[in-house]
Amino acid sequence: MANAVNLQSQSVYTLRVISGNDRGKAIKLLKPRIVIGRNPNCDLVLNDNRCSRKHAAILLEENGVFVENLNPKNKTYIHGQEIQKFALIPGTEIQCGDTSLFFQLEIFETPAPKLQSVGKASKSKNTAQSQGIKPFHIILGLVIAAFAGLLLMDEEKVDNDIQFRNEESIAEEITETFKRKQELETQYYSSGKDSRQYLEAEANYLRGFREYREANYNRAISYFSAALSLYPQHELADRYLKQAHRKREEEIQYTLGMANSLKEKAQYKKAISYYRHVMILVNDNSSLAYKEAQSLLEECQLKLKGGF
Repeated sequence: MANAVNLQSQSVYTLRVISGNDRGKAIKLLKPRIVIGRNPNCDLVLNDNRCSRKHAAILLEENGVFVENLNPKNKTYIHGQEIQKFALIPGTEIQCGDTSLFFQLEIFETPAPKLQSVGKASKSKNTAQSQGIKPFHIILGLVIAAFAGLLLMDEEKVDNDIQFRNEESIAEEITETFKRKQELETQYYSSGKDSRQYLEAEANYLRGFREYREANYNRAISYFSAALSLYPQHELADRYLKQAHRKREEEIQYTLGMANSLKEKAQYKKAISYYRHVMILVNDNSSLAYKEAQSLLEECQLKLKGGF
């Protein structure tokens, strides 16, 4: 039996290209400053003519992770809004030129260091020698034991419990199988799962599930809602739509709390970034959460102008 490998978990921030010429490329954020751009010396090199040679940088600071635009000519965007410096949380999408990047926290498992026991093999060898056991005696004993086992197996009788069916019982079973098949086909067609609408709904559900796994809850909600509008009986779309709403609300409350904490510490620029992120998450200027974040953002802007 193979020995189990002990694994240890390690959480690392990563940046993954989700659209553009470099789709699929990813980098672990293991340095305090990660530069993104077309320059071959950048940490994340992008094959995108609309990107600057040094377009943006990811900054790992004591009070959070930030993205900073490095070139005023080519802008950096967060969820469609232009930024200069923005506080990142897992699930944030960054746009540089025609390239979309996804910031997330990933967990990697690596083998734990092995502990070697010194002198274990030599100890067992010395014990065997001290007891006078020779390899020849061990092999001879194994051969005798195996031969005795074969003799015992030959003496055992195996009962044959196979039951043979007659033609009548076989015909009855075929009839029952045909009935079950007809019932399943009737259920399938009556459910509407053979329709084009269901297939489109299923496609939207799968897109929504991918966005849900990447913590893009606004997009996930949009896809799940589209699936239910096409096929209201889609149970999984309904279930994950409710979960996506709940997850988004949790993220809104967390981000708003971070923004308020930064505001109390008079770190108004960083607080403004978080308030903007709340407004993007809410995505409804008539909601109370959106209005609250907007008013607090404007208050921070006024304090910056007044030098408070």
